[in-house]
Amino acid sequence: MSFLNNLYKKIYFWYFSSILILIPGFLFQNQALMVFIHSVFTLFFTGFVLYKLVALFKKVPGSISVPYLGLAFVVVAGGSILDMFVTVICSPDLSEEGNIAVRLLLSHHAPLWFVYLIGLFYQILHVSIDVLLFSCFLKTYPSVLKTIPYLNFFTTLKWLMGCGKVKFVDLLLGRNLQYQYLMPSLIFMVGMNNLTHFYAVMEWLKIIPTGDSFLVVSCCGIFISLLTLALMTHFKLRNNLQYAIK
Repeated sequence: MSFLNNLYKKIYFWYFSSILILIPGFLFQNQALMVFIHSVFTLFFTGFVLYKLVALFKKVPGSISVPYLGLAFVVVAGGSILDMFVTVICSPDLSEEGNIAVRLLLSHHAPLWFVYLIGLFYQILHVSIDVLLFSCFLKTYPSVLKTIPYLNFFTTLKWLMGCGKVKFVDLLLGRNLQYQYLMPSLIFMVGMNNLTHFYAVMEWLKIIPTGDSFLVVSCCGIFISLLTLALMTHFKLRNNLQYAIK
């Protein structure tokens, strides 16, 4: 499992570095040229992360069936793709778009074609990364499931958070973590949280009232995803134990 742990540790840092690289852009809010340069750099860096993840995906042990791969695409990419189409239809000039990066570019009078180009390629890259990561989860979840001991729900949750052999304080401090358990859990939460794009679509289409509740919905989605994964894993462990006893 040390081999798998090292692979997922690399995935952990590469993936979150692709998100953190967005932060410097907000430090250049009064410098239009720096905003444009940072946007292009972010695009290339995200592409590099995708390249590294493709290589890592090939090394991750396990297999994935075509139906499950299709499910991963629908769950992870379906909402994002639909959200992009509805956004363009409802607000072609992106004046009502709430994405902070888009708002930052528009505030510096970036050409609309440039905003569309950056946004399109970034979404394609990030959706591809999320689909690839969710596929990694589907490949390794069965083998990871075999190594988690069945005791109680708290123990199952602890192992899924990468703290099976350490304390929760290690999770907060980011030390001694078991990434072969932590990263699949994070991948599952990130992947399932893409379903919140359907919430955004319903806001665009006026099916539900528009408000500032998207962040709350997203946080609730992450919590529900973690709870769902923990319950699903716990019941699978119990069933496997009962089957082994028989």
